[in-house]
Amino acid sequence: MRFCDLFIAYKIGLKEIKNSIPFTKLPLYRKIAVILTFACAILSSIMLICHQVLIALITIIFALVSIAIFLIIDSTKNNLKTMLQNHYTPYSQKRMKMVLNLIENYKIDITDTSIIYGVRIGAEEIARLRTPREG
Repeated sequence: MRFCDLFIAYKIGLKEIKNSIPFTKLPLYRKIAVILTFACAILSSIMLICHQVLIALITIIFALVSIAIFLIIDSTKNNLKTMLQNHYTPYSQKRMKMVLNLIENYKIDITDTSIIYGVRIGAEEIARLRTPREG
């Protein structure tokens, strides 16, 4: 077993796991923030094309204030807990399950430290080869 084969299988497994949250499943405040941001961007672009700089500037300021309010609301403890339970934890569980399936498919014994050490050495070797050389 080569490390690069394991790594490629891992990357393929990651691509099969959906890591984005569909718009329909977003909380209401996030939907409003996305819609306001796009609406303000479109409106300010139209106003700049029509040479209405003052209205475009007001629209941009409104968009920035809306984003600031969104960030404040989004970082509240209750919203963070909700996002963790509904979206982040299920995604992490899918990734862990994928990794365990990958380890099982490659018949890697997780209790054998020499195999784990060998995989780590392979990962370090790939990282070393990918970094640009100095001098």
